[in-house]
Amino acid sequence: MRKLFLWMPLMFVAPYTAVAEVNPELMIYKIQEECRGFADVITRAKWTYVSGKMKASGKSVGSGVYESLRAVQFEQCVVANQMQILKSLRDTVPPDEWRKVDGDKILEELSVRLQNTVGGLGGF
Repeated sequence: MRKLFLWMPLMFVAPYTAVAEVNPELMIYKIQEECRGFADVITRAKWTYVSGKMKASGKSVGSGVYESLRAVQFEQCVVANQMQILKSLRDTVPPDEWRKVDGDKILEELSVRLQNTVGGLGGF
């Protein structure tokens, strides 16, 4: 289940690389805009589940947990989209250009960042 939520953003990734050639700022804005909507939907679903379980067990959930959960969902979406774009670019740019910008290192750092968010809230 955790991996499903981790890779869901990749299912609706638009061809951002074409947009990037025209306007990188627009590409960043569009990714963040999509991820805000994604984070809202997923956070509400997870919050409903978690708060229901907590309430059923007689416990309460702190008010800051919802915003923390939303921030994690947003971060996962943005990082997953960045990784997808870089993987697409890796296949289209010359290998020496890819090495010059240290693309594999950047992908590895993004992967670690993504894994850290997955473990951050117990998979939520």
